[in-house]
Amino acid sequence: MTAELRARAIELGAVPISRHRDRAQMRAVIANARRQGRREAP
Repeated sequence: MTAELRARAIELGAVPISRHRDRAQMRAVIANARRQGRREAP
């Protein structure tokens, strides 16, 4: 991810998370992405 893309995402309301400090949240994000990939979640 480029610095410009990161800045734009944050402007649009994205919340930056750390894969080291926010492990539970990162796992939840990955699990949701997998469900979406299997078309189990919107």
